[in-house]
Amino acid sequence: MINYIPRIYNDELFYSFVARCSEVAGNTNLKDIIQDFFGSLTLTPLMHFPCNISKFSSNVPEELGLNADYIISRHTMFPIYNPFLPDSRKKQVLKDMKFANGKRIGYLLGIQAGVLLNTKQLRYCPICVNEDNDLNGEAYFHRAHQADGILVCYKHGCKIKRYTFENDRFISRLKFISLNVKYINSDVEYYDKVKSPILLKISKAFFFLLENHWIQCDINNIYKRYKIILKEKGFLTISECIRQEEVANLFKKYFTDEILNILNCNFNIKDDSSWIRNISRNHDSIINPMKHILFVLFLCDSVELFFGCLKKKYEYFGGGPWPCLNPVSDHYRRKVIQKVKITADYKTRVPVGTFSCSCGFIYSRKGPDNLNEHIYKIGRIKQFGHVWEARLLTIAYEGNRSLRELSRMMWCDTNTIKKYINIIDHGSSNNLSNSAEVYNSKNISQNENLLKYRNTLIDIIAESPLLSRTEIRKNAQKEYTWLYRKDKDWLFEQMSQQNTGYVKINRNKVDWKERDKHILLIVTKAYNEIINNTKPIRITKSRLGSVAKVSSLIYNNKNKLPKTQEFIDEIIESIDKFQIRKANYIIKILLEQQGYTYKWQILKLVGKNPSNLVRFYIDEYLVAIK
Repeated sequence: MINYIPRIYNDELFYSFVARCSEVAGNTNLKDIIQDFFGSLTLTPLMHFPCNISKFSSNVPEELGLNADYIISRHTMFPIYNPFLPDSRKKQVLKDMKFANGKRIGYLLGIQAGVLLNTKQLRYCPICVNEDNDLNGEAYFHRAHQADGILVCYKHGCKIKRYTFENDRFISRLKFISLNVKYINSDVEYYDKVKSPILLKISKAFFFLLENHWIQCDINNIYKRYKIILKEKGFLTISECIRQEEVANLFKKYFTDEILNILNCNFNIKDDSSWIRNISRNHDSIINPMKHILFVLFLCDSVELFFGCLKKKYEYFGGGPWPCLNPVSDHYRRKVIQKVKITADYKTRVPVGTFSCSCGFIYSRKGPDNLNEHIYKIGRIKQFGHVWEARLLTIAYEGNRSLRELSRMMWCDTNTIKKYINIIDHGSSNNLSNSAEVYNSKNISQNENLLKYRNTLIDIIAESPLLSRTEIRKNAQKEYTWLYRKDKDWLFEQMSQQNTGYVKINRNKVDWKERDKHILLIVTKAYNEIINNTKPIRITKSRLGSVAKVSSLIYNNKNKLPKTQEFIDEIIESIDKFQIRKANYIIKILLEQQGYTYKWQILKLVGKNPSNLVRFYIDEYLVAIK
């Protein structure tokens, strides 16, 4: 039986608590300890996931509050695995920890055989040991130091160490090991300035999960959240496929191969079965929480932010409903459209939303919508609809509006007005027989001019068939200009048979090698001008062409200017590269002006929505200059 129940410390591993209990009680018989605490002689003590805990809870006073749920949530490693398990498996694990001998725990959690029973992997932080000893008169094993992947203390940032003691190679697997300060190595060690920040961030992420054991989610919620964030960051195609290689490349840039090797989490970018690809696919296999935490940090840079927004759903055009933007409808700008059809732009592959209202008005725009006012913008009108057409016909039939007035009222150009009047007129015999009735006197005069100017031009061509187009235009300037504005198709049809007025001249071939050298010098000069500007300006091909005044050449003759093109490809900046250069400039200015700088100041000035890569660079830079 249990003769003495000491205080269980904050974040103490239950395994460590049992070891202290038996040590204080002076019980050295390993079988008796297991029988007293867990009511079984066949149970093997599991360091991270103790089992048959309900037996222990039933043997201690109720007022101590050491029930099975409390012990599992606050003194075992289960909270780390909790969010990343399906509900069905989560229930099985909890049931086994409360009532069974734990033989299938490793299988249920996807843990490699033997790892759970390895008592030689107990770890400690030397600073925490000294603090615990000063505060409580004894030290204990913290949960936050035991998880696979934790290399530094979440509290002090120093390296955690493996606990070793006399004859530890011959220790029985049934023995509960307590922390004895005489076996502690008190030397405090740290990783270098590059590795420390990211390893500390990982350690704090584990501690967040241990402390926030109440998080209500399962792996299905996690997968959905992954998809939402990947979608927000542009890593998802319109058909919801993940751009896996792009994700893998950026993931490696964020953590670096060195960190991934230390954590034993590196992978081959090209391998279709690598864990980085599998982690975003919804399937039944269990993936180590360490890898989930790395992926969460890559996506959000914070586990708090990730788990705080689990219910958020990202939509390219918001959640709806959406407004009808038919300017002549009685529900203009009212949110009456319930559904949006999303497709990908055939050139840029950005999302395009098509909104259809019951009034027949259909419009589209490119997304995503980043501001609230974007919902009132039209990219393209696909169909005006019966309400718009009826209103147009009513106003036009009154006959007291000019074409321009109509176009302003109906929110379209004059050609669209003409087109729809003709369509409506020819499609409905009960309304107007022809468009001349709508624009009475104006149309009559235009028709007279049309016949008159056409005949004049035909006569000129018949009299002098060898005249060039330029000569015809000089001889009939008024007629040519009028027809060009009002009857362009007919005019061009007549002109197609005439001489162009140009004589083909043989020119010497351009020496493109020499021109390439010349353009390279000009572009290099433009680059130096941009890079030496007092404020950072992003180097793009467009800007280089504009400053050097050679835009047409570098865009239309890329293959003929190989050296110039190679130089441009080397120097042009991605958004991330430019923001990193800009961050350097901002830090330098802030240090000169105020002698110090904060991360939030840099992020505010560096640009809109800097990526995780830029944020990581800023963190490293700030650590380096301290």
